[in-house]
Amino acid sequence: MYFLLSILIVKRAKIKLRTHPSVFFSPNSIRFGCHFDSTSSISRRHGSSSSITEQSRRREAEAMAGLLAWAADVVGGHGSVHGDEADDIPILFTEEQQSYVRELDRKSASLTRAIQDLRQRLPPADISQRLPHLLAHSLASNAALTMQLNAHSATKEQTQLREVTLQEENAAYERAISNCESKIQEKVQETDLLQRKLKEIDDVEINLREQMENVEAAKVSESAKSSDLVVLRKEVREGSDAEAAKVSVLEKLEAKKKELSSMEEIVQELERKWAHTQEKALKQPTPAQREKILDKQLHSLIEQLAAKQVHTSCHFNWPGKLLPNNNALME
Repeated sequence: MYFLLSILIVKRAKIKLRTHPSVFFSPNSIRFGCHFDSTSSISRRHGSSSSITEQSRRREAEAMAGLLAWAADVVGGHGSVHGDEADDIPILFTEEQQSYVRELDRKSASLTRAIQDLRQRLPPADISQRLPHLLAHSLASNAALTMQLNAHSATKEQTQLREVTLQEENAAYERAISNCESKIQEKVQETDLLQRKLKEIDDVEINLREQMENVEAAKVSESAKSSDLVVLRKEVREGSDAEAAKVSVLEKLEAKKKELSSMEEIVQELERKWAHTQEKALKQPTPAQREKILDKQLHSLIEQLAAKQVHTSCHFNWPGKLLPNNNALME
């Protein structure tokens, strides 16, 4: 530290001495408080160029020696001052020199702090012994970290692929559920249509039964009328004087026969219709049977939908998301 400071002081002194040789003092001039200007004025009064050159060289050497002595005193920590306190003579400085000395002191303090910081930054003495262990530990830590990063990246990729797969499966299940719901809606509409048709068939059956009852009643009335005609024939045969009445009765009998034949034709037509209706009713299932078949189909579709929803909820771990739809469908 002090060696560096002395070198810095000497370099600055050389520069100053080359530019301004009158700034520095020789040891004799410093001790006696004389400035180099007096010596230079004396040399100028002599007027000899050779003497001036020799004096300037001697003055430069004396200034350098005095500067080195002053630097040695500063660097040596005032050791010689305490040793020769009796022989010391107070040194007189100008204001410029004092400011330069203060600047040098500040630089010396900054250099001292820098050296202390550098010494604090130096590694400990046993760092060479610990370096292999630290290197092995750092390599092992880096390898473990790399393995963890690779495992994490692989797990992340697998998770992303699984997420994409589950999203595709969820979309497929949602499409299947929507298709099942549309089919269930179609089946419900078909059930309503069949129920309306069955109701129409029941109404037709009721009307045919009423017509059959009316025909049977007409047959009974015709049979009663035919018995009346037989009685009338007997009376006509018995009465020889009622030919005109007989002709009228015969005409009425013929008319009644025609009416009876037309009624029989109507009854036969109704019987054919009734037989056709019964055959059609036998071919088609009854409303109760049709309702049971539709209920079975509906329950099977609901069970399939519930199984798919359970499978989807197991994949996504959302047990309460799709089951309310099942309950709504069961209701």
